[in-house]
Amino acid sequence: MRIWWTIFCLGALALPLGAGCGDTADVMVTFAGSSAMPDVGSGFVASRGTATVDATQGTLDLHAENTTAVLDISLDTPTLPGPVMLGERHLQVSYSLGSGATSPGWALNGGSVTFQTLDPYKVTFDNLEMVHATPGATGTFTLSGSGIFTK
Repeated sequence: MRIWWTIFCLGALALPLGAGCGDTADVMVTFAGSSAMPDVGSGFVASRGTATVDATQGTLDLHAENTTAVLDISLDTPTLPGPVMLGERHLQVSYSLGSGATSPGWALNGGSVTFQTLDPYKVTFDNLEMVHATPGATGTFTLSGSGIFTK
């Protein structure tokens, strides 16, 4: 297993994923069919995903970032594992290059996330259609992968 991880890390250095390799990565997603500008690269890796529950609003916010990008998910707090479809209930996903207010960003336009577990929040991203959402961004891409988000 360690050899595979070393090979993956060496390969990841050649890809613009935006994070280095360690022994673990809580959030790993890939991008396909990208026409995004600025270029979002081939994926996103963050060593830690955090979860915040707002009991008064009934929402769950999932957040992951690395040195070049931010992935945020906001939805009604799930009570059972399973899929959450866009349009079925509140679900927002955003991806931005950088963390500033003027950073180029994309938002969810279709797809679903699936919760495998709720403590920690183990999530798969099921071919999310991401479209440009800020003036500094153009194009679209599909986001797939998984993440572990902890309180």
